[in-house]
Amino acid sequence: LTGFKWIWDKALEAESGGETFLFGFEEALGYCVGSAVRDKDGIGAAQLLMELAADLASRGETLLDRLEALERDHGVHLTRQVVAVLDGQDGAERLDRVMGSLRQEPPASVGGLVVDRIQDLEGPDAEAEGLPRSNVWTCWLTGGHRLVVRPSGTEPKLKAYIEARGEIGDGVSLSQAREDARASADRIEAWVRQVVER
Repeated sequence: LTGFKWIWDKALEAESGGETFLFGFEEALGYCVGSAVRDKDGIGAAQLLMELAADLASRGETLLDRLEALERDHGVHLTRQVVAVLDGQDGAERLDRVMGSLRQEPPASVGGLVVDRIQDLEGPDAEAEGLPRSNVWTCWLTGGHRLVVRPSGTEPKLKAYIEARGEIGDGVSLSQAREDARASADRIEAWVRQVVER
């Protein structure tokens, strides 16, 4: 959903259940670390990053070393945004047509990756998640990839958010996992662009 308030809504829900909120972020570069500032807080996030860099430097490591360690532990996670500008007199109709086709003819695969699950926040899925209805369509793909599609609320644009994963292990190196994630993101992006051009 659009707006950082939804991240804090979930953070407060988690805290009321006895959990500790550590980190929240949005694609549009909003970060929040801990619960001292309950909103986007680039200063606090930058401060924590500098503290981490200093701690790592004292051990002869860098931020990139730490990122590689996280990737080795959790796999590679690559994110990408695809924006299709649909201006002109028929732009709004094309936006409606694309979103309608995703809902009326849900794909069995996206870029050759099997669709495991679909969530449509314009329908009953929103109520099931305790969220307001919104023009947001999400699918989870085999291999842990995810695609979120929504129209912009302010411009004649369709936005697609891709998260592609690359797993390490069984002879798969970190560089190969990164390449696998990039290749999957490329396939998902090509599929999105094809859907928009229909």
